[in-house]
Amino acid sequence: MKLISEIDQKTKLSMIKLYFSTGSSADPAGKEGLCALTIRALLWGTESKSQKELSFAIEKIGASISTGAGIDRSIVVLTVIEEKVDAALELLQEILLKPKFDESSISKLKDLMQGEIRAQMADPRYLSGRAMMAKVMKDSPYASPGEGTLESLKNLNVDDVTQFYNRFFGKKGLLIGMVGSERFIERQGAIQAKLSELPDEEVLSPKGPELQIKSREGLVIDKAGLSTTPILLSIPGFLEDDPDRECLEFANFIFGGDFTSRLMQVLRAQNGWTYGVSSGFGQQYGLRDPKSLFSIYTFPSAQYADLVIPKTVSLFEEFIEKGLTADEFEYAKESVSNGFALRIDSAHKRLGWKIRNALVGRRIYSLEEFRKKIMDYHREQVNELIAKRFQTEQLLITTAGQAASLSDCICKVRGFKKVEVFKDV
Repeated sequence: MKLISEIDQKTKLSMIKLYFSTGSSADPAGKEGLCALTIRALLWGTESKSQKELSFAIEKIGASISTGAGIDRSIVVLTVIEEKVDAALELLQEILLKPKFDESSISKLKDLMQGEIRAQMADPRYLSGRAMMAKVMKDSPYASPGEGTLESLKNLNVDDVTQFYNRFFGKKGLLIGMVGSERFIERQGAIQAKLSELPDEEVLSPKGPELQIKSREGLVIDKAGLSTTPILLSIPGFLEDDPDRECLEFANFIFGGDFTSRLMQVLRAQNGWTYGVSSGFGQQYGLRDPKSLFSIYTFPSAQYADLVIPKTVSLFEEFIEKGLTADEFEYAKESVSNGFALRIDSAHKRLGWKIRNALVGRRIYSLEEFRKKIMDYHREQVNELIAKRFQTEQLLITTAGQAASLSDCICKVRGFKKVEVFKDV
């Protein structure tokens, strides 16, 4: 168990975040969604409380307990007013140490999750992202959606959930994050004691697969009748602790990281083709693993998709070839260095940085350190790094809509000769 904390003397609330060292990448083949089902089932009853009784007990003390599963980690979050911390910790301990996984609850939860998947399957952006992940993470557990599929959820039962929980959810790889008053933070020992009865689980050491983007390729989900066209352009990304990461994010601020970015100005402000556009390192595959994709996401009106796709590629190529202008560079230095204050202006955000550092090695900066780092940049240095580290020869375009026209559009872009079309994902 490792504990990280951040003091907030002004808050009336106390928060505990538990990061378990397992996620959907541990799901057995054919049983995708097992981790997501397991972590959600924790709130569906304990040995002494039904789901309804547990919900009432949580609400009675004004607390909130939520759970979630990522690819390589799962999380339980408790938030409560400080004077009710003891009661909340008793409930948290009961939930983690004495869960009751019964057939009726698991069946209902599976039905709920299947309904959520059906709703998501109607969302073109979800379909595009799901198809992209299946493509770039091919032949690995990372290729499957963490929430599972309609078919895989059918295969799950109480024994699966019980065995998975007992095997992977314990104290050995547990990271605890705390935010609250100094008095609350001083109770670290008591909180660790409450969790000390968790078993020594099997700790996974996840390693993301090699990203399967080898050339310029297209991927189209055939879904006629859409009024907007979701478009993802993805290239292999960079590790969180990459020494160039901060500088690359600085450069992306100008390209697609802000409302004033080139992508937004050209595709939306000047031409009115799209409702929105952005680029970044964690849009599709972020903190779930140290590896990431760099991607551009935009959702133009369907009538403009054939204009947006080639223009977005050309804007990316121009960014790599020419880098930042002198004016853009000076603007970015001021904006990024001053804007960093908003990234660390609360205890919750500062805790987030500490957790990120513990999980994926991302460096922590003070405001002064960060400003100095940015102000020491030289435009030639940044532009050389853009040209060296970004590339477009390994580029995957994923979209959804009328397959024939979108395939034809992608094939007209330089270097794109192969387009796969799927009816479903």
